[in-house]
Amino acid sequence: MQSLSQQLINQQFIDNQWVPSAGTRLLDVMNPYREERIAQVTAGDAADVDAAVKAAKQAQPAWQALDGSARAKYLEGFADALEARREALMALSATNNGKPLAEAGIDLDDAIACYRYYAGQARALDARQGELVSVEMEGVEARTYHDPVGVVGLIAPWNFPAGDQRLEAGARLGGRLHRGAQALRSHAAPRAGAGRNSPGDWSACWGAQPAQRRR
Repeated sequence: MQSLSQQLINQQFIDNQWVPSAGTRLLDVMNPYREERIAQVTAGDAADVDAAVKAAKQAQPAWQALDGSARAKYLEGFADALEARREALMALSATNNGKPLAEAGIDLDDAIACYRYYAGQARALDARQGELVSVEMEGVEARTYHDPVGVVGLIAPWNFPAGDQRLEAGARLGGRLHRGAQALRSHAAPRAGAGRNSPGDWSACWGAQPAQRRR
């Protein structure tokens, strides 16, 4: 694994690419056990958030149009990328969070399994669209559909980044949602080598909140 010692990350991951951060305040990424700085990241500001929300809104129509099988491939891609870099990510998580290596492995394996689970749920969701709902009214037919209703921010705790990603992002991406950008970064270390679509720890990312409607 490439050393993170004194690494500086001064960009934000927005619209599937690294862009210069509008914010300039630097946050130290610490090894809590040794009380040593292992990297610095730039804290995003309101302009970064605005850019992230704009990117998510622009991307949502195309993402919403994808069927469950297409969305599932993206989720499985997250799982594959984490699995391919498991040992490096375990070491990074243990160093940054101050947790035992074995616990970091449990966290990562849980994240991998959950991304694969939500990939399956994405496929299953399409089969449930338009399900009949029992109503006691003669001549009336009611069906249930699951649709996005807008952009939301997701906040991940610094000490459980992999696990929180799989719960928040996995479920939302599986339900025709779009995590358009990483807007802000917390003091957790970047998730080095986790893949183009999961470049770092998030203090905010953006997606679309699902809703259930009947018609």
